[in-house]
Amino acid sequence: MSVKVFALIVAASVLPAGIVLAQPTLSDIATCNEEAHTKIGGPSALPRPGPGPRGGSATTGEKTDPSGSVITGTQDPLVEGMAADRADDPVYRTAYRECMQRQMQRGRR
Repeated sequence: MSVKVFALIVAASVLPAGIVLAQPTLSDIATCNEEAHTKIGGPSALPRPGPGPRGGSATTGEKTDPSGSVITGTQDPLVEGMAADRADDPVYRTAYRECMQRQMQRGRR
């Protein structure tokens, strides 16, 4: 076993259990899209229907659902379900992640 692999195993075993996040619910996703949208302003925070970025965001490279509306299967669990058309907006992304972190911590209690 390499030193790097061993160090990773040790680090993972000593991390607090609270770091593991619960899976987001549809309610969490809707709440966080709405909250993030409110922080940036605009007509609607929910993913827009119709054509969208198919297969992923142009600059983030994240995958989306078949409709192209929301981010799915991402390595960052805090952006799971985020409106794909806002993936490149750093203010929206930060607001969504902060909200999702609160939602996931609330779900663990």
